[in-house]
Amino acid sequence: MNSVKRHRRRNRWNAGRICRILLVLGLCFCTGMLQAAGEETENEMIRALAGRNQSFSPEDTVLTLAGNKPEGKEAAWTIMIYMIGSNLESRLGNGTKDMMEIEQAGIDYSRSNVLVYAGGSRRWVGNVRADCNGIYDMSLPGEERLVARTEKNASMGASQTLESFIRFSVENYPAAHYGLILWDHGGGPVWGYGNDELFRDDSL
Repeated sequence: MNSVKRHRRRNRWNAGRICRILLVLGLCFCTGMLQAAGEETENEMIRALAGRNQSFSPEDTVLTLAGNKPEGKEAAWTIMIYMIGSNLESRLGNGTKDMMEIEQAGIDYSRSNVLVYAGGSRRWVGNVRADCNGIYDMSLPGEERLVARTEKNASMGASQTLESFIRFSVENYPAAHYGLILWDHGGGPVWGYGNDELFRDDSL
């Protein structure tokens, strides 16, 4: 009889212990979720939806350094990717996917520079700001990748914006050869190239 009582007390003690462990684990999980939610909220503020129907001024294309000045060592190639995100990024995340593919391509950055000028999308799935245009050096990790930016959004359909990207790339990333890739929708000889959804679908 005593052994039965001891067995019951042991079961109750074990059950209580398990409940306490589960409670602690639950509190840890909730704390982690709240912390992650806070980080996500902060991240979403940085990548908040950019407004439509913005007005363009050539002064908006001026680029300022976002970090340390590039070393300026001459490479064999400097590849410039002019990425108008448009709805391909805001709806499908295709721009982010292509940047991830560049990361995984095994590029020899001792011989090549790969720069992405990103803009023209209301929302970026990846770590790209939507409140300004930016130049991203794909040889650098994480937050260091943004090397230059505009003060606010500049129309990707304006020739001055493309010119500022090319000028910055040539001055700061000298190379024996240069390549320019225009990334976005193409509209043929009638509509031209690109579709900036922040500036009334402006195109080049």
